[in-house]
Amino acid sequence: GPEAVTPGLEEQEAATFAHFSMVQHKKPERILLIGGGLRGTLSEIAKHPVERIDYIELDEVLTKVARPYVSPATLQALADPRVRLIHTDGRLFVKASKEKYDMIIVDVPDPATAVLNRYYTREFFREAEALLNPDGVFVIGTTSTPDLRGIAIANRNATIYHTLRTAFSRVLPAGERFVFYFATNAPGQVSLDVSTLQERYHERNIETEGFSHHHFQTLLQQAQLERVNWIVRNHGRN
Repeated sequence: GPEAVTPGLEEQEAATFAHFSMVQHKKPERILLIGGGLRGTLSEIAKHPVERIDYIELDEVLTKVARPYVSPATLQALADPRVRLIHTDGRLFVKASKEKYDMIIVDVPDPATAVLNRYYTREFFREAEALLNPDGVFVIGTTSTPDLRGIAIANRNATIYHTLRTAFSRVLPAGERFVFYFATNAPGQVSLDVSTLQERYHERNIETEGFSHHHFQTLLQQAQLERVNWIVRNHGRN
């Protein structure tokens, strides 16, 4: 609520999602954000020196009802002239749009229903890739477990990885209880190198309570990265 002095847990998670995603592009200017804006992802993305953010939210009534309860930073981001709030179905927007973006960031729940699964399909990934500039980056993620323990979790996350590979030549998974997937066709764009991402973050002079350059060291522990990347590439395959 508006009385909160410091960011809550959800806002901190949104800050991690936003900044870890945004530094995967060397110079992102045009962003498409599908979902997640009201929880804080939009306001954190807006702290980067971007030119435009198209924010897709399905329900106009939800946006209106949420305004008295979201953080002041989110209200400020919604009023930012760089932000274009579009009330439509995100899947339909990607299918029909003729726009071009440097980044497409999908912040939706896990594919637990047919409606949500539409954002994790080969068809959607290929349509999203078509909206990206040649050096563009696509970002999506799912909840997970340490070392992807559990056959169902390993099956799902490995499937997402291999499905992304049908649309993108380079896909980097990272994370533990939440797995990010960074996908691109541009060499040298996405990275899991701590110093590279810290340098990009520092160059943008970002000030936020929910994230700092130290987070990259926690997010990118080498042994954990190697395990997760091995599992999503090899699980269920000879």
